[in-house]
Amino acid sequence: MTDAAGETRWFGCMLSAGFDSIVNERANRMQHPKGASRYTLAMLLELVTLKPIQYKITHDGETFESGGMMMSVGNGVSLGGGMKVTPTALLDDGLLDILVVGPLTRIQFLRIFPKVFAGTHIEDPRVRIIRPRRSVSKRMTSSPTRTANGSRPCRSTSRSSPAP
Repeated sequence: MTDAAGETRWFGCMLSAGFDSIVNERANRMQHPKGASRYTLAMLLELVTLKPIQYKITHDGETFESGGMMMSVGNGVSLGGGMKVTPTALLDDGLLDILVVGPLTRIQFLRIFPKVFAGTHIEDPRVRIIRPRRSVSKRMTSSPTRTANGSRPCRSTSRSSPAP
């Protein structure tokens, strides 16, 4: 990933932006509970302020803008206790999978969330997977953070592309 300042940072599985990054940062600050329930508790606490975030994604020479709950760029299937965020991703295909979850109410989000453990959330029409062949540029226009494998690499515009 290359940030707006031109600094390159490597990530091994998932670059996330939006609600999941916000939840991850809260979970990282929490000391209790231990284990996977920490993320679930952090998610429930952050659900109170859930609102769509604007994304602008450029891939394969095309650009689209969308409001949504989260966006993840992955070259691997899962993260954080087995959540299959990008279940169609392959480590060795030279592609990045982009997951975009469209606007959802709190109830809709709670109905879709458990499906991420089986990777079946992508069957919902408000969830979109893009598999670009060329480098990926993306920009969040109103999100405070993004995380890569659970750590904060940058706050603003970034460009992601697969490494050989």
